[in-house]
Amino acid sequence: MWTVLALVASLLPMLPRTPPATANDIDDLSTEGVHILTIPGTLWPGMSAVAINNDDWIAIDGGFWGPGAGYSGEGGMVWKGEGVPERVLEEFAMTQGGFYDFFTQDLNDNGEMVGYYRESSTARTSMFYWSDASGAVPFAMDNQAQSATGIDENGTITGWFRSSNQECGSLLCSFVGDTSSRDTILDASFQALDIAGGLVVGSSQTWTSAGGSQPLQGMEGVPGSGNAVNASGEIAGSVQQGGEAVAAFWSSPGASPVVIGTLPGDTRSIATGINADGWVVGWSGISSSPNDDRHAFVWRPDTGEIQALGSLPGTTDSHANDINDNNLVVGQAGGRAVIWDLDGDFSIDYPDPLLEPIPDQTATVGQPFSLQITSMTPGVIFDLLTGPPGASIDLNTGLLTWTPGPGQEGPHELTVRAADPATVTIDQQTFTINVQPASGDTIEPVVVIVTPPEDATYSVGESVVADYTCTDTGSGVASCV
Repeated sequence: MWTVLALVASLLPMLPRTPPATANDIDDLSTEGVHILTIPGTLWPGMSAVAINNDDWIAIDGGFWGPGAGYSGEGGMVWKGEGVPERVLEEFAMTQGGFYDFFTQDLNDNGEMVGYYRESSTARTSMFYWSDASGAVPFAMDNQAQSATGIDENGTITGWFRSSNQECGSLLCSFVGDTSSRDTILDASFQALDIAGGLVVGSSQTWTSAGGSQPLQGMEGVPGSGNAVNASGEIAGSVQQGGEAVAAFWSSPGASPVVIGTLPGDTRSIATGINADGWVVGWSGISSSPNDDRHAFVWRPDTGEIQALGSLPGTTDSHANDINDNNLVVGQAGGRAVIWDLDGDFSIDYPDPLLEPIPDQTATVGQPFSLQITSMTPGVIFDLLTGPPGASIDLNTGLLTWTPGPGQEGPHELTVRAADPATVTIDQQTFTINVQPASGDTIEPVVVIVTPPEDATYSVGESVVADYTCTDTGSGVASCV
């Protein structure tokens, strides 16, 4: 059984379509109505904006092009408000002669960045400090796992390491100092995570050079965990509530926690960033759900309300990592590095897309088809993300080739991606190839016999619209009633 209307619908995909806009840049409203922007050149899957300073510099992890050709590591990029992110740790990686994954943890207003890096072949980790003036400076506390997690406006660095000799009375130790001289915080199992104004916060405790360590008040007999701190000593982190980790806020190191809670329908949440006004950002989710089902939020102490930031249109997952004093929130949404603009007045001058527009095409069964994909940027690498069996694209020239076979008549959607290793920029476009039957093939005509209802009365010249159900009776004849 089939309908006459289905014949018309089947022809619609054959009609030419307007080429879609590039997927490289998005400036739109999020799924929750908040102004959201992708950071230029961050289309690589899994890229995330991890920290932002008050000059709107943004540290980015994911999608690092290592030494040689191809994608070989992650992280180590800074976006300075224009163009595309700079691969600031690439030169360091090349001088070391290996491939590294870089994980940025903090970026201060002086443009100083800290984190850790891991050699891909050995998984050994060390810490790094970076600035425009000095470049990358590696340093280490031990030969075990370690990370520099925070740097304040005075350049004081904090972090943690696993001690091989248990010098803290535990395997896990924390430190404060700089790349050349560091002091160990001799408190067992204190994992330092951030620093501002000399105040270190982390798992279960806070620390200052004058007062030493003191517990961070928690709930249900479990100390709180401080993940971020501002220069006023306000802290964002999490506490235990009902056996779940829930985002919390402390107005000072010795204060009781204010429970931020979760977004509707979620059961757990974590606060990850805080600005000078005490605005807190983080993510909310469900315990049994994977990490790709998180939801970014912002919370304000003056209103006490938690607000969903939303994700990119057509996606649901997001998490916020940091917020600056300009009320710009950074994180990841739909697998992209993004900015949520809470004031609605931030804009980006996006660079031109890599790919020239690709119109829809026509091919014929049995005949070789080729299409030159072009870019105005030299050195671009091409890739065919999706397409019909047998279709391929030359990595370096962008020449797409395909010979459609029998049974491949009709529309086929292809997605081509271009990547510029020099700038870490990526672009992709989707278009359609409509395949026609081979020359000489014929489509047998169908004779349609329509039987109107017995009680139907029509006038000469009258237009009639009716919905008939037709049955194939064989021999190219269809009966419709």
